Amino acid sequence: MRPDASPGRAAEGPGPVPAPAAGSDLFPPHAVIRLLTCAEPQSLLHTAMRIGVAGVDAVSGVICLVQDDGWLRPTTAVNYSDEILDRFRLIPPDSPLPAARAVRERRAVYQAAEELSGDFPDIRALREPRINFAAIPLLVDERCLGSIVLRIDRPWPPGSEWSLALSAVAAVCAHRLEHLLSVGVDSVPGGGLDTAVELLESRARAARLELAMSGAETGAFDWDFTSGRLVWDERLCRLFGMRPEDFDEKDTTYYNAIHPDDRSAVNRAVRESRRTGGDYRATYRIVRSDGRVRRLDARGRVFRDMTGRPARMVGIAQDVTEEWERKEREDHRKNLVLEVTGALSDAISVSDVVTAMTRTMLPALGADAVVLYVEEDGHLWPAGVQGYSEEATRRMSAAAAFPGSPVRRALEEGHPLFYEDRAACLADFPEEVFSPGEHHHSWVVLPLIAAHRVVGGCVISHTAPHRFSPDDRTLVAALAGILTQAMERARLFDQRRWQMTELQRVMLPRHLPVLPDLAVSARYLPASRGMEVGGDWYDLLPLPSGRVGVVIGDVQGHSATAAAVMGQLRTALRAYTAEGHEPATLMEHSNRLLCELDTDLFATCCYAEIDPVDGTVEMVRAGHPVPLRIDAEGRAAEKDVPGGVPLGLDPGSEYPVHRAELPPGEALLLFTDGLVENRGGDYAENVARLADRVSRWNAARGSRYNGVIADARRELELLADEIVAPPGDRTPREDDVAVLLVRRCPDSRNPTARSARWHAAGGNLAEVHEVRRALGRQVRAWGLRERAADTELLAAELLSNAALHADGDIDLTVRLEDGTLRVEVFDTNHYRPRVVPVDEETGEAAEPGVSGRGMHLVQEWADRWGWEPRGDRKAVWFEVTEKHPAPRRP
Repeated sequence: MRPDASPGRAAEGPGPVPAPAAGSDLFPPHAVIRLLTCAEPQSLLHTAMRIGVAGVDAVSGVICLVQDDGWLRPTTAVNYSDEILDRFRLIPPDSPLPAARAVRERRAVYQAAEELSGDFPDIRALREPRINFAAIPLLVDERCLGSIVLRIDRPWPPGSEWSLALSAVAAVCAHRLEHLLSVGVDSVPGGGLDTAVELLESRARAARLELAMSGAETGAFDWDFTSGRLVWDERLCRLFGMRPEDFDEKDTTYYNAIHPDDRSAVNRAVRESRRTGGDYRATYRIVRSDGRVRRLDARGRVFRDMTGRPARMVGIAQDVTEEWERKEREDHRKNLVLEVTGALSDAISVSDVVTAMTRTMLPALGADAVVLYVEEDGHLWPAGVQGYSEEATRRMSAAAAFPGSPVRRALEEGHPLFYEDRAACLADFPEEVFSPGEHHHSWVVLPLIAAHRVVGGCVISHTAPHRFSPDDRTLVAALAGILTQAMERARLFDQRRWQMTELQRVMLPRHLPVLPDLAVSARYLPASRGMEVGGDWYDLLPLPSGRVGVVIGDVQGHSATAAAVMGQLRTALRAYTAEGHEPATLMEHSNRLLCELDTDLFATCCYAEIDPVDGTVEMVRAGHPVPLRIDAEGRAAEKDVPGGVPLGLDPGSEYPVHRAELPPGEALLLFTDGLVENRGGDYAENVARLADRVSRWNAARGSRYNGVIADARRELELLADEIVAPPGDRTPREDDVAVLLVRRCPDSRNPTARSARWHAAGGNLAEVHEVRRALGRQVRAWGLRERAADTELLAAELLSNAALHADGDIDLTVRLEDGTLRVEVFDTNHYRPRVVPVDEETGEAAEPGVSGRGMHLVQEWADRWGWEPRGDRKAVWFEVTEKHPAPRRP
């Protein structure tokens, strides 16, 4: 064949290359012998490729075989990258490439690379002027099996001897390949070049894998499924901890080396790849003969035989233990940071931050104790402590005040301090004041600094020496930043919440008055979460009549508006009670007031007016929880008290009055709904549980009324604490809680007060006269004989005035306390009583047309007297004292 037999431009350069010397590998007799002795297609193509490349000193080469559909597929290559082979893994029959042209034209093709650059502009190598290609067809008679393509980086064409030699190599290779393929596929239905290509591909891929693994710690395997023989190279044997000569090439040995927990997964992956004939991929642990556990990542490809059954798997396995452990550490660190971030993001207060650290950071760092400092006005004080004794906490708190303390040094240097044992810590802080606790042996000191401003500090300690790895130090630095932000947010929240809580407390009574014959205790707790102030309130209102008004209420919502409405209601209630309104009237006035305040809020309220002397109670309720009644034995039960709608809904609402008696030793428990309401809970069941808890607590303490008021007051204080914050209960409060406890407890050893009351119909003088006489009898029965007549006379004057000038009913009350007798007469006349001057000689009224001298007598004979409006009524009262002598009668 002549060099110029093919069209195409010859590259410029020196003349033809000299013919090969006799006895070289390219000399036809030697080439023929080598090719004819190849016993299988794979070795034949590799031999032909090596002969061609070496014979003409080519840079690279490739053999392409024609498939049944006419497309060409590269099967054997030398010095071609995977990128180029993947790019041209299938070549169409009409391609301008030399491989396809040689097959189409059935002749040798010599072509310069520059002629292909227009069709493949992205391949830079084709634009180089000295690159040429030679493509020789693999012809068997008129049938073409494929082509051999050689790349030569020098001028072209070679001499005629070269062309003849290449043609001879191609012809012998083609005929030998035809023979080998016919022997191997004659019995295979549908067999042909496609099957041959698949068989040849396994060897080609194995060769490329070997090249890829040559510079890496990766081993190769070849697994024959028919025989079960598993061939490992030396590197793979070393990965499994075996010497190559000790590996018996049995797949059972391989499975036995796999960690028991991973065998089933590997077996499934192998079965699936054999079933589909696709890629194999598995990551698993192995247990080496020395007991070390390593993790391998294996990949492979299953190849089928000429019958289409899976015949073998060729692949590689790489030790990825360090990479896997590093990834696990990174994942652990990332998950931990996310966990801590999530926990601290939910932490609202400083206390929440300490709790989140105890639950997440301490276990993550393997630590045992933490103290969290907060900066305030240049001082560091412990905001939360966990795992330290009281003595250690005291010493650490005191040490933080010194400039050279560990926390102060960390803040000055701006980075965490790590001490892996006591010696390292004592070397830096030898002073006795900084001496670490005896039960702790390693420490991390974190500065908490946000935007160049000190937020606080944190000391985390271990009860044993601890080595802090680079990962530990990185993790601690990350957590310190998260903790700083959480602390800054929590501190601001606590400050704001303290301000709002103080606002709430200012609106509540600072102190409850000490009253005779009554023990009173109150508690207010803000909600555990949230910053806004609530609308819960309570109050205790001593009345001039000696009775006591107790009130508790709850304005809807949590806001400054709710607090303002609460303040207005509380002030209004105090004013209405001071005016002397009856309980029903008082609640009606409060309801109208809230309706007129131009707010969408409503309020619930419960008001009870108690006479400590006789135990009578008048109670009204506006949508508020029903009080509990606690008897003298300590048993609690819900009291049946009818009520009206909440305040602020209907200005015309009326509120029924419930009248009852509170015997000595019994108590009323008034509370807001925050004590018994929670999400998803049943209100009635919660109230029943509250009553049961109070009863059981009283029974366990043997708490019952013993007639001593001081003891009753102490017990009531303890009960109030138990109700609002039982020991061990850390359930977050979703709402504010207000509690008011009132127990009637007249001191049986020293009775201090007595009272009585009478009623007379308006205009019925007989009833008025009987009331006066009943008063005299009662006063004498109390032992005030010296002032009984005076009291009866003065009361008669007040009763007469009321009967004369008022249209409604008349009430008279008398109360004896500490030797002072107070008499009050109630009527419906709102005019102020006048003291009419009396003529000293005649004893008659000095003003013409004015009759009587009753109020003059009251002024002269009573120790004190006065009058005051009481809601829709008026009260005129006087007091006489047993110690004072009776006045001289006129």
